[in-house]
Amino acid sequence: MATRSRKTWKPDSRGYYTRQIGWEMSKTGKLQQHKFLLGTDRKEADRRERKLRELWDTFEKSCSEGRPLWSDALLLIAQRVAKGLPDAPIPRGPREMQHQYAARIQRMQARYPVISFVPEDQHAFEIGQAALELFEAIPDKKEVIEIRPLEVDVYEAQLAARKIAVQAGLVLDPALGIAPVTSNTDGSIKPLPGILKPSDPAAALPVGKRKNNSPVNAIKQVAPKLPSPSASLYRAFKSYQVYLEKEYFRHET
Repeated sequence: MATRSRKTWKPDSRGYYTRQIGWEMSKTGKLQQHKFLLGTDRKEADRRERKLRELWDTFEKSCSEGRPLWSDALLLIAQRVAKGLPDAPIPRGPREMQHQYAARIQRMQARYPVISFVPEDQHAFEIGQAALELFEAIPDKKEVIEIRPLEVDVYEAQLAARKIAVQAGLVLDPALGIAPVTSNTDGSIKPLPGILKPSDPAAALPVGKRKNNSPVNAIKQVAPKLPSPSASLYRAFKSYQVYLEKEYFRHET
C-alpha cells in the first residue's frame, strides 16, 4: 500500500491531521505521494483515512503498473472523501447517452462504495436507468424462440387441405393452421355437427345423477339429437389423410 504509516499521529502547525496516500507527479516531474488534509478532529480524521485507503486500494488493484497515479477524476472524488463530504456529483458528458450516463454511475458506485455518487443531470439519469431496466428484461439468446424458415412441402399440404375442405363446404381457420371449422354469419365460430362442447348439459352432468352411472346413457337422455356429419366431410378427411400418408409421411411426427 502506497501510504506512509506513523506510530503517532499529531496534527500539523495549523491543527490539521494529514495523510499521504497514493501517487502523483509533481510539477517538476517527480513521483510523489499525494497529501490529504483530513480535518482537525482525530476520530473524524481516522474515519476519512480509512475511506481513502479503501478507495486507493480498490483503484491500485485494478491497475497493472506497480505505482499507478491518481487520475484527475478519481483524485477529485478522493478530495471530497478527505473533506468528509458524503457524496460526489457526476456530470454528464456532452455526447453521453442517457443509458450510458446511468450505467457509468452504477459502475462507479459498485466499484467505489466508500462514497455516494450523485448524478448532476437527475432527469437524464432516471431516463437512462429506466432504459437499462428494459434492456435487462430482454431475454437471453438461448431463451429467444427460434423462427424456422417456411417448409414448402408443409405449405403445399395446407393449401391442399384448404382446397379439399372448401369442396366439402368448410372453412379453415388460419390461426389453427389446417383445423376445419364453420362460421356463422356474424363471424363467430360454429361447432361441427355432432360434437359436444364442455359447456353442453350432457358434458356438465355429474356422474352421480346419470342413470346406471353410465356417461353414454346420460348423453343419450340429456343431449338433443344432432345431425350427423355429411358424407362429403368424411370423404374430405379421408382424402386428406391418404394424401398426407402418401406424400408427406414422417414417422417422428
